Amino acid sequence: MVKSITNKSTLYILIGGFSLFLFIETAYFTGLVLKDFLMFINQKPLLIFVLNELIQIISFTLLVVLGLRFISKKELVIKQLKSIPIVIIILCIVIQALQILYRGFINFEENSLENLENYISYLNKNYVLYVITSILNYFQYVIFALVLFNYKGEND
Repeated sequence: MVKSITNKSTLYILIGGFSLFLFIETAYFTGLVLKDFLMFINQKPLLIFVLNELIQIISFTLLVVLGLRFISKKELVIKQLKSIPIVIIILCIVIQALQILYRGFINFEENSLENLENYISYLNKNYVLYVITSILNYFQYVIFALVLFNYKGEND
């Protein structure tokens, strides 16, 4: 007999999907702020690239682990589960708004703009860095799956 999807399962899927989006956007925002700071203090483009990607992977992994621990602390009832996706969606909107406000209101000095131009021209000369960025973005999905499967295996 085919088992239908329960409300609880649907809520966990919603939580997982929106959490993944939240974690990726939060990690990106963290990397964005770090990248701008490193440009402001006139660091080399390769160092900026490496630290940006590293902080995104580390912050994403930490958010996934902490989020999974939070959601699995105790057995949640349907009423509690219904509120979690709403909170996550609100947090997604807040992170998106912070990114917009950050880009809209951050004023680059002339020196920082020159550093940004140097960084972009460095990336354009070394196009393999764009490939690395793309691979690392997909690697975040792999990390999410590995942490989820690792946790599932421990508690079954």
